[in-house]
Amino acid sequence: MVQKLFNVQIIMSEIKIETGRTVLRLIELSDLEVIHNLQSLPETDEFYALGIPNNIAETKSKIVPWIE
Repeated sequence: MVQKLFNVQIIMSEIKIETGRTVLRLIELSDLEVIHNLQSLPETDEFYALGIPNNIAETKSKIVPWIE
């Protein structure tokens, strides 16, 4: 028996990969606050090469090119 472990869906510029516990998708501008909060944690600075952002505008300037 083959068990389906994940679902892959590709629609034009949207890519979405789902498992039972995880969803991987392209980031959206609506994710800005969550991304900023994550990047602002001192413990993530060890793994984030761009450093801790000073404010949400700085975070936005870094992620907008990834979205466009």
